Amino acid sequence: MPIEKNPIFCDDLDVYILTVHPIQRSNFKETLTYWAPHNFSAGSIIYVPFRNKNILALVESCLNATESKADIKNADFIARKIESKKTITAVSPSLIKACQAVSKEFAYPIGSIIKNIIPECALTYAEETISKKSKSSPEKEVEIKTINVEDDDDGFTGQPSSRDIFVFQTNTTDRYGTYKSIIREEFAKKKSVIIIAPTVNSAEEIYEELSRGISDYAYLLHGGIAKKKQVEIWGKALTEPHTIALITTPSFVGLPREDIATIVVERESSRSYITMFRPLFDYRYLFQKWSKELRARLIYGDILLRVETLYRRERGEVFDFFPISMRIENRPNTIIVDMAEPIRKEKAKKEKDKINSKNNLIYSEELESQVEYAGKKKEKIVIFTARRGLAPQTVCGDCGTTVTCSVCEAPVVLHNSKVESKRYFLCHHCGRERTALEGCKNCTSWKLITLGIGSDTIYEETKKRFPDRQIFRLDKDTASTDKQARDIAKKFNESTSGILVGTEFSLNYLKPVKHVAIASLDSLFSLPDFRINERICHILLHAQTLAEEYLLIQSRNATHPLLGYIQSGNLNDFYKSEIADRKALSYPPFATFIKITIEADKSTAAKEMGKLQVWLEKWNPVIFPAFIPSVGGRSILHMLISMSPKLWPDEELRDILTSLPPEFTVSVHPESLL
Repeated sequence: MPIEKNPIFCDDLDVYILTVHPIQRSNFKETLTYWAPHNFSAGSIIYVPFRNKNILALVESCLNATESKADIKNADFIARKIESKKTITAVSPSLIKACQAVSKEFAYPIGSIIKNIIPECALTYAEETISKKSKSSPEKEVEIKTINVEDDDDGFTGQPSSRDIFVFQTNTTDRYGTYKSIIREEFAKKKSVIIIAPTVNSAEEIYEELSRGISDYAYLLHGGIAKKKQVEIWGKALTEPHTIALITTPSFVGLPREDIATIVVERESSRSYITMFRPLFDYRYLFQKWSKELRARLIYGDILLRVETLYRRERGEVFDFFPISMRIENRPNTIIVDMAEPIRKEKAKKEKDKINSKNNLIYSEELESQVEYAGKKKEKIVIFTARRGLAPQTVCGDCGTTVTCSVCEAPVVLHNSKVESKRYFLCHHCGRERTALEGCKNCTSWKLITLGIGSDTIYEETKKRFPDRQIFRLDKDTASTDKQARDIAKKFNESTSGILVGTEFSLNYLKPVKHVAIASLDSLFSLPDFRINERICHILLHAQTLAEEYLLIQSRNATHPLLGYIQSGNLNDFYKSEIADRKALSYPPFATFIKITIEADKSTAAKEMGKLQVWLEKWNPVIFPAFIPSVGGRSILHMLISMSPKLWPDEELRDILTSLPPEFTVSVHPESLL
């Protein structure tokens, strides 16, 4: 059947041809073409018909049909018509412009990036506003918001200015005090401030601290607020004639106000600034490009900035907002307990049967004394461990085989049943449970030995040792929702001399207490991740921030330099050591990593990765299995490309990455290689 020619050109009617980017979470690379009897500005967000529904799209170009009359008449497709004239101003146009840079850097379509930064409350409010305007004056056309699409000079100035990036590294109290001063200064200049927090809890904490005295002009927005309330807050923050301070999580930053002069990215080191699902990108890069478009200053704040950020400071690419602190001031008395010493003593005496007294490996004499001391003083104490469950790992005592999940092959964790006094294995990766009454799958031995210390083990041992104390446990097993976690933290905070056993998850919910103890972090040291030292350092710093008087750290790696840096408060030596190691091994920031992942059945995954390796041969890709090599019988393979930061973005490589089928996941600047 012959293809019908486009019937859209008419000599007595202005017709416009639109090229748009669909705003979809899917990896939709292609642009779409439409026609309309009215003009749209490049950069506008509009609704377009797509399949059986209307979707949002970003206008890339809008040309008068008279400029390409021959092309239209000879086109081998029929472009669909856009009836409505309305445009949606749901987020800041400057933020949309910044999304173009993010799309280029992280190799994802711009439409999928924009989808991530348009909150539902913004669309709802925009639609309600348009509806009200059309009812009050139906004959009036909706104003089209435009974006300045001219490229700005991105050259480095060499001297600090309002458009440059600043870093602010000091303790939390001093940072919050400075943020208050920034808000007052900007209000005096009739300018607004946005303070971005990585999580809901940190956003609420910042709001509580900073909104005092300016509550009429301080707004809090995050995903934990009811949707109807989000719309209300969004509308008030947008239409407030006075300048405002907006405290928010990354998804709500795009409030289209034109008076934003300062953007603060608080807890800059948080992994929560990396998206968890496609499109995979770093919000911090987006904020950097956005501040440039706004001509606003950008401030990164943290007790310890990322190694990459400190290296940029060293190179003169970012500036000190205040002279940064490379020492931990006013830190608690930090005690390190060598947990390998009791084992060495037992081995020296050759009393092997005494080594099974695992309780002595959970509670050192120092930890027991600290818990007793806190009880006598009617003070609370937090006991932290890296993993939940009874033990992070179980191995065969005869052949050494690790007990793994029958579905995804990840190491299983031993747990106590909440209902019955039975134990079971739980896979923290895929969630599969099974009874712990089993032998070794390799040699059939029943001699299964648990390794490591989990929160469940510490909790049970604490109940035995301190039966008269209030004991709480806060991890993802006891609190699957934010509300449950808050309730546990509240009860602990209200207790007189309570003991809380928690994992890294709990740190975000707790307020400072007199005493903090770290029962075990050793399982983290064994993770083959190039950022693991930095992650452990931040956990220790967070614990140190919580502890007002004493921080006790138990470890079998007591001589590890990282623990020494924390004990002495010497962050400068930590940075020097870490950056030297990364340079020697060509890790970021001395290389740009691109990780490509496929999850499929074993033969398909290997076959498809092999094809891709040949296709990308000029970039020397390396294929390796994921840290957890399979899930549900499906194999997971990674491919890594390492290249000089000066060579990325590589247009040829980027085009290949954006054209990959959906079974491949691309991660540029990955947070981890596991």
